[in-house]
Amino acid sequence: MPAGREIGLIVNPIAGLGGRAGVKGTDTPEQFSAARALGIEATAVDRSRRALQCLLPMARRLRFYSGAGLLGENVLTGMFGDLQLCDRAGTGESSAGSTRRCAAQMLGRGVELLLFAGGDGTARDILASIRDRIPVIGIPCGANMQSGVFAASPEAAGTLALAFLRGECPTVREQEVLGRGGLAPGATHIAPIAYGRLRVPYDRDFIPGPKVSSPPDAAQLQRVVEAAVELLESDACLLFGPGSTKMAILGRVGLTGSLLGVDVVQRGKLVALDANEPQLLRILDQRHRARIVISPVGGQGFLFGRGNQPLSAGVIRAVGVENVSVISIPAKMQALRGRPLRNDLDDRELLRHFPLNVRVITGPGEYQLYPLAPML
Repeated sequence: MPAGREIGLIVNPIAGLGGRAGVKGTDTPEQFSAARALGIEATAVDRSRRALQCLLPMARRLRFYSGAGLLGENVLTGMFGDLQLCDRAGTGESSAGSTRRCAAQMLGRGVELLLFAGGDGTARDILASIRDRIPVIGIPCGANMQSGVFAASPEAAGTLALAFLRGECPTVREQEVLGRGGLAPGATHIAPIAYGRLRVPYDRDFIPGPKVSSPPDAAQLQRVVEAAVELLESDACLLFGPGSTKMAILGRVGLTGSLLGVDVVQRGKLVALDANEPQLLRILDQRHRARIVISPVGGQGFLFGRGNQPLSAGVIRAVGVENVSVISIPAKMQALRGRPLRNDLDDRELLRHFPLNVRVITGPGEYQLYPLAPML
């Protein structure tokens, strides 16, 4: 293993704030303010540390280039001794400009791998500065991670980086950087926008790939809707995760939901539309029976932690893992091509309560079992 390996780290410290707050990101000051007003705390710094823990076995052979303060310096200090700062003229505060300047400076210094912590917006900033000239690995921290550049978890990002630096992951693949476009009123389906590609050390166990969105098979969707209507006939409070499948289910009983949000239904009535985590916890505190109904993220297979963060670890604990119903058309599951289902939650104790195989409802009285990826 060569000595003196030079790698970069850029952290977007506010990434993910908008997820649990239900505002779908922190790309605007309004989203950031709304999340902070709810008391939501960012987890990007902690998740970055979890990824970097995996690199400690070769700490003495690494030289890091990073942004000042919360942009990476604070994460690396005390973990890795050889640290050089980029963007010294900056304030160390998060912004698209800071991310782009740091990435450009790392390109100029010839780093061989760039780790970045954020979401799709951060990936677009990285793309704007380096294009395909440096391999990157995304540490998943954002509200939206549809792009194919993100690892399955912080630990997966760190493990993959270590394998790449040791020469144990020779494959580098171009992966799409995606983003969500505008949402027309009444939309029941939305396709991601492709912005370009970044080069990523690739291992299918660690890189789930991009979100895949396509109009569902009408006949298969009809059967899933019929199965879900049976759930609606119960007295339980139902927390529906986002997606086009949810929209079809609610539409069947005359309700209009939010395509990208978490909606709450009980006894045929809409209790909450596009709810955030604090709202969900208040609702659950007043109800004895509840169930979460979700569909896996297309192409990636995530149940929790990607695009549905209001369904947080705290909400799942309040409902109970045993009261989670996973629904999907068979075509979506087949599109995973043998990949397991996944969770990306920070509560590792909670993750231990999930079954090894997940029961996925595909129609009335019909289900299939799919493996759930183990924790790293």
